[in-house]
Order: sequence, then structure tokens, then C-alpha cells
Amino acid sequence: MTSTITIVHPKGVVLAADKLIKYPLKPDGSLWHHEKGEKIYFVEKSNVGISFWGLGTYEGKKGIDFLKEFDEEKLRPEDSIDEIAEKLRN
Repeated sequence: MTSTITIVHPKGVVLAADKLIKYPLKPDGSLWHHEKGEKIYFVEKSNVGISFWGLGTYEGKKGIDFLKEFDEEKLRPEDSIDEIAEKLRN
């Protein structure tokens, strides 16, 4: 289970998430876990945060790797939050 918090304030928005990631990978059926997972990606050039979690992949990449590539290849500093959301949706 992932816990997230979003606080909207007149001075800005705060995103917070836990860092625990669990995978059912051990042969005995027990869970492997990692306590330093990244669930929020900060797009520095646009001052935008993107929150995500789950074991899914995007274009064959883990979520954080997909977002890093998305940031580098598709986003521009002048993109608005709506443009970023639309690019991410597409």
C-alpha cells in the first residue's frame, strides 16, 4: 500500500509519499522490499512534481526511468502545467 499526501496552499503545493516498495519475487512466496523507492519525480526545469507508484512499467521502463526520459526528451522549461499533463497523458 502506498501512502500519499497532497497539500494545496495559496503559496504552493506539497507532495509527499512513503518510500516502501514491495515485490513478490522470492521463491518461497515472501515479499522482497526496498525502503528507499522514489514515488515523486521533480521536473526542475518546470518546477512541477509528478507522483506515481505501482509495479507497472511504461514503455518497458520502471516509472522513475520513464519519467526521467520523459523529462529530458519531451518537456521544455516554458511548458505550462496543462501542457505537461497533456504530454504525460499522451
